[in-house]
Amino acid sequence: MRKRNDKWVFKYRNTEFSYDVSTLADYIAAADGLPNIVDALRTSSIFNRVTVLDGIKKSQYMPDIGLTTPLQEITGCTLTPSGTTKFSDKELAVVPVGTAEEYCNEDLVGKWTEELLRKGLVGQNEIPVPEDVIRALHLRNFRRKAERLWWLGDESSTDAEINMADGIFTQVWADTQVTKIDYAAITATNAWAVFSELAEAIPAEALAEGATYEIRTSRANASALLQAIWADKDYNALVQGVTLTDPTIDFVMPVTGIRIVSDINLGNEHLIAIPLQTTFLGTDSESDIEYFDSYYDRRTDTVVVEVKARIGAGYVKPEWIVVMDEQ
Repeated sequence: MRKRNDKWVFKYRNTEFSYDVSTLADYIAAADGLPNIVDALRTSSIFNRVTVLDGIKKSQYMPDIGLTTPLQEITGCTLTPSGTTKFSDKELAVVPVGTAEEYCNEDLVGKWTEELLRKGLVGQNEIPVPEDVIRALHLRNFRRKAERLWWLGDESSTDAEINMADGIFTQVWADTQVTKIDYAAITATNAWAVFSELAEAIPAEALAEGATYEIRTSRANASALLQAIWADKDYNALVQGVTLTDPTIDFVMPVTGIRIVSDINLGNEHLIAIPLQTTFLGTDSESDIEYFDSYYDRRTDTVVVEVKARIGAGYVKPEWIVVMDEQ
């Protein structure tokens, strides 16, 4: 690597890349470390909150133990073993998924490499080598794709990107044990009532067991509730530090104490009270999920990028999940 005026020039194998860095001071500010695929999934707004089962290659039973042992009066210092212990019989299946792309070296020279740097590695204090820039960009892309598959995957879909596995919503709508409230098109006028109805439908058993809930929905629905709260003289001061322009609208709904989070993958018809401890992300073990490959093809003068992992969605205790019935 060498500096030539306002350019950093890299010799990568038999190919030379250069960055015009004269205008990049604002983008190179902190040493956050180069991301890997584990980091990409951990920074997801949903994957870093639900329970993660790793090391899954195909399928695995989700942990859930239910006890029905009755209370007994002790007679003669003796207790009689009785009752039943139920272990989960629900499996979490994962599918191997990935993204792949190739870049023509000629296209990467100059301004395109600047754009890759800005999109892929904002906050770095050093100019990274070209393959790290492309790696970061693709890891972020993979995370977005994995989130969409986890939420909306449907094996019967005509969308090739999500028909590889059934996601949370596909499983929920086929599950007769899930609690549902009637559908309503949410506006600032009725948002408080609809979100409150969803919260009130959460089973008392789940709350007694200490289940942690979030209500996930579209940005438009979360915005409608936020505006309704701001318009209420009793509650408007209880929600501070969040704006309608935040990348993710994330706040605690007064009275209910439940966190409301917008998700870019969800539509206005999606409204779900999700118990985080009993909802699962299935994936590879960390040593396997970090698999990443990028290489330069001298014959075609291209850089090839691949990101691979396993992704699966599942839950136990379906009776603890509450959703708004779709139209």
